[in-house]
Amino acid sequence: MEPLSPLLGMQEVVLRAEFPEQRLSVEEAMRMYTLDAAYCSGEENLKGSLEEGKLADLTILSDDPLFVSTDKIKEINVEFVIIDGKVVFSVP
Repeated sequence: MEPLSPLLGMQEVVLRAEFPEQRLSVEEAMRMYTLDAAYCSGEENLKGSLEEGKLADLTILSDDPLFVSTDKIKEINVEFVIIDGKVVFSVP
């Protein structure tokens, strides 16, 4: 069981201090929270990746998890959340 915060959860599965043999790469962790999550709910044809015909659901972050130190992933801020093409959250 991982924390509900996706960024904290990503950091935890990447660092996996107590179970290093279970560590994922940052790319694998990102996929786990996007395409794999959509697959688990049977919605991989609707969401999980940015493709024509899929819902325009995305989150814009302050930094790219691929380019920050793995122990700093949880410190990345959410700047915008877009659901079905509409901004539902933005940092003022």
